[in-house]
Amino acid sequence: LRKSNGRYDMHELLRQYSAEMQAVAAEEDLSLHERHGLYYAKLLLAWEPRLKSPQQEAVLGEMDVELENIRSAWNWTARQGIIPLLYNLVEAFCLYHSQRIRYQEGESACRLALDRLAAFVPEAEETRTRTLIKIWQSHFNRLLGRNEPAQRLRLECRTLLEQTAAQALDTRAEHALLSFELG
Repeated sequence: LRKSNGRYDMHELLRQYSAEMQAVAAEEDLSLHERHGLYYAKLLLAWEPRLKSPQQEAVLGEMDVELENIRSAWNWTARQGIIPLLYNLVEAFCLYHSQRIRYQEGESACRLALDRLAAFVPEAEETRTRTLIKIWQSHFNRLLGRNEPAQRLRLECRTLLEQTAAQALDTRAEHALLSFELG
């Protein structure tokens, strides 16, 4: 309905209906993102053992096809702060980027995840996840020839691992990966 001043006016019932439909659409959109993120996170978890097996080339090909979906799941998991899931995704996600010589993309994805994790209160599991991601970020920086940032990240990881020692977490895998990077 057009008013005399040239502006449009909407009937109140139509405005209320429109607001309700927008709320439903937003919920459906969130649900869709959640289902998409979880589906590809689970797929990435299923691929991890095959990345370390004779089926490596086949799984890398499968991952190539789904790369944008994998990145979306990684970003969604970090954005939502689902720390245990993110921790479990790190190795497969980063192995893929390392084996496909996508070092810059891997480093950027690690940096983005760390930026998103900064919004969460550091707890033991979050610190452990942050440490693992930083070790991989250091790995990618080293492979890109960025020795200073790689060294700084390794030192940060050493400090973080010392902090988690008092929290009774099993960080042997993180210590081993950091030792490998230090070597």
